[in-house]
Amino acid sequence: NRSSDLTLRPILADCPDIVVGTPSRILAHFQAKTMKVRDSLTMLVVDEADLVFSFGYKQDLESMIGFLPKICQTFLISATLNEDVETIEKLVLHNPVSVHLDEEEAKKERSQLTQYHIRCQPDDKFLLLCALLKLKLLRGKTLLFVNSVDRCYRLKLFMEQFGVPACILNPELPHNSRCHVVEQFNRSVYDYIIASDETHAQSEEEEEKER
Repeated sequence: NRSSDLTLRPILADCPDIVVGTPSRILAHFQAKTMKVRDSLTMLVVDEADLVFSFGYKQDLESMIGFLPKICQTFLISATLNEDVETIEKLVLHNPVSVHLDEEEAKKERSQLTQYHIRCQPDDKFLLLCALLKLKLLRGKTLLFVNSVDRCYRLKLFMEQFGVPACILNPELPHNSRCHVVEQFNRSVYDYIIASDETHAQSEEEEEKER
């Protein structure tokens, strides 16, 4: 949106080393001439390459090519190899080399992870989470993801009633505030971040449908 573009312009003017964005937002800055990389870009990374087209970014990615230097190191990162990846490969790669994750090594990495799935009623989620934290069954710095901005604040208030402080991270916060939250988390002012990427709070009717 316009406000975020105005915030980004001075940052982009300082020529940051790394810029992360969706193809549509990157293209918008190319077209607005707030970001010029033809003479400076050395590396391009397309993450989730197998999903880029399905998210509707095909035309944006194709249009971006004209703003990029003819030669730069490009990485396509993908969980699968499908027709979309092959199409992107033809667009941005020259003499590509494929790197496949060793299955035995992947199994070794997975063996170091432990995952738990707890089934409970929607109204019991907050209380169960607080119990896990107070009993120290969840330890260390923790990211708590919720599905709306509204639930961010509701969970924060609920946790505070049990003496569990937490900070909030969501798109409605100004850029400086988001940076401050991350800085506090890194300095261990808070051990818990409640995060959401949903820009609009769900209505009670929508939440009821989810239940």
